[in-house]
Amino acid sequence: MPIRLAPSNVVPLARSAEPDDGARALVAPAVVLAHSSEFRGRSLLLVDDNELNASLACRLMETIGFQVEMAANGAVALEKFASRRFDIILMDCQMPVMDGYAAAQAIRAIETRTCAPRTPVIAITAYTLHGDREKCLAAGMDDFLGKPYALRDLRPKLHRWISFAHPAAATAPATRSRT
Repeated sequence: MPIRLAPSNVVPLARSAEPDDGARALVAPAVVLAHSSEFRGRSLLLVDDNELNASLACRLMETIGFQVEMAANGAVALEKFASRRFDIILMDCQMPVMDGYAAAQAIRAIETRTCAPRTPVIAITAYTLHGDREKCLAAGMDDFLGKPYALRDLRPKLHRWISFAHPAAATAPATRSRT
């Protein structure tokens, strides 16, 4: 049965049947987020191989003002990173093709090679056992958040890592210079 997402201003919390086509929608009729301009003009690369998780996180990030691009694995994330700059990256760790650890290491190598400023990478992962945070940091990620997460958990991390002085320019890393 296909899943259809509710409008972006609705926080997904529960399933309900749709009488018209039999599809299930993720909805929370009583809980609505107001769109915020808090991160307006900021770009975010969301890297997650789980389509549903990625779609829900994308909608959540859009409600607080981010312009979101999605990548289904680390290899796709590297292609997107090579073509433009992002203010922040949310990176799942366990993905097919290229995992988040290898992708973060490759991003750091690109930044070093091109003298680009460091792009904050926050690990978003279901793996929260002892040592998992350290493994993410050792791979070049800047912070760590376990799944499932709420906006109240992520928001302080976004504020911590995003520089509000200079939004990312839409240039490729190779054209950036370290300031």
